[in-house]
Amino acid sequence: MSQNIADKVYWQYRRGEKTLRQLGQMYKIHPGIFSRQFRQRDEVRLKIHGLKWFLEILRNAMPNEWKLLLDYAAKNNLSLVEALEKLGCTLSAYNQEKRRDPAKFLRKKLNPKPATGKRPAGTIGISG
Repeated sequence: MSQNIADKVYWQYRRGEKTLRQLGQMYKIHPGIFSRQFRQRDEVRLKIHGLKWFLEILRNAMPNEWKLLLDYAAKNNLSLVEALEKLGCTLSAYNQEKRRDPAKFLRKKLNPKPATGKRPAGTIGISG
């Protein structure tokens, strides 16, 4: 698979446009291979780019969380990387996860389940 196709397939999966099973059927490759390749890609990108890779995932695949992060950073006068750190989206926290999936990790950190009741729509996990 060329790099452009690999990028396209990766972002289709991250955006939720295609499942691993659908990708496997399209390309006649076992879904587990895609899963392993995507996981390896994330690990390499995180080592090279650090938190900027989280920002790339948010920007390209998670538009709602991206907007919340932008609003949070602007409201608190923080850079995007500082906002991620303040919200607990650090590499050390990610490395403590059992099953490492950056999108699931970011979604969990930016949209935690409230203890009681529902959190108002359009709010981010940690205030002020």
